[in-house]
Amino acid sequence: MAEQENSQNKLKSQAEQINLALDSVLSEDQAKELINGRIEDAFVMKAKVDIDNRSGVVMILFSTYKKKILELYSLIGNSPILRKIRTFEDYQQLSLDFVEVTNAGGIDTALSEIVGQAIYSMYNTDVIGSFLPFWEKKDTTNSILMMEQNVQKKVKATRVKIAAEVDKVSSVKFRYKNIMIGTVAPIKPPIEDEAFNSSEEGLPEGELDGEEMAPYERLIDNVAKRYSRMLECETMLSPVAGVEFDDLVEGQEILFRLPYQTSQEKATAQALELVDSEGKLKPLIGKFISIVYGDDSYHILAEGPSNTVIRSIEERPVRVATPKKLVKELDLNANEPLNSNAGLLIIGAVVAFCILIAILVIL
Repeated sequence: MAEQENSQNKLKSQAEQINLALDSVLSEDQAKELINGRIEDAFVMKAKVDIDNRSGVVMILFSTYKKKILELYSLIGNSPILRKIRTFEDYQQLSLDFVEVTNAGGIDTALSEIVGQAIYSMYNTDVIGSFLPFWEKKDTTNSILMMEQNVQKKVKATRVKIAAEVDKVSSVKFRYKNIMIGTVAPIKPPIEDEAFNSSEEGLPEGELDGEEMAPYERLIDNVAKRYSRMLECETMLSPVAGVEFDDLVEGQEILFRLPYQTSQEKATAQALELVDSEGKLKPLIGKFISIVYGDDSYHILAEGPSNTVIRSIEERPVRVATPKKLVKELDLNANEPLNSNAGLLIIGAVVAFCILIAILVIL
């Protein structure tokens, strides 16, 4: 009797795992490989979310085969435990944290649902597919920017800040007998999500009337819509004292060079008061917003004067000039010829002195 019960339990367990696997992969053979641990079929994204005076954590499981969200968990509130959770934790530890937070209380259920739905609605098949190559490199930059924009729009918050990391995992290992089952409820897909790719209402902005935009273009477009005009500029570089991409922070002042060739470009420079009394072009100061990666280029976005947004494009990470550090570097460069000449004079004097001593000794 006991053997029969064990056999039934084993068959039930296998059936449950097969069903979970087939929800993510495309064939039974892949499902078997997944269950046996030969392949990993999913990414888990762990995101720390700050919304005005609330904080929270979102965990999303993506299928790499079907390019869809398998599960999404969202906990936002004022629980002190939420502030202690870190995105570098593995999903097993994060699952334990989710259970602890849920049992302790302090969760804003309505806000958690809104945030979860906002994130759910943005990840359609095309978007997930475009992000997969970046997630393979553990790059979540564009994903974060898109989530921040979507959440801020849905929640109508003053400030939304998200930090996120991704790990490649097995969806079956994540889902089968997960400790959160029965305690933490996953966010359900939005009702309109079924028609997301077919109805105009469900389409992301920038894809109406046959117009298609790549995800990175959509991110840039969403930023540009906040301003009256976009200025295409060159990044001012500072190889010695500049700030590296990873060290740039939101709101930091960085320098750009406005095009100054055509009559229109010169008129723009005059209007922005970037031309000095001698008719020379001054640097354009922008407040850093973000860097969007796409089309093998880095698109630097910054807030400019007179309700403008500045964009510059770099093919690789560079050191960006800032007002104070540029002045410092110019001072250093200005001193280089003097220091070099001084060194030559000293060497010349020493050589001349040695020659003089040698002549006196011979005499």
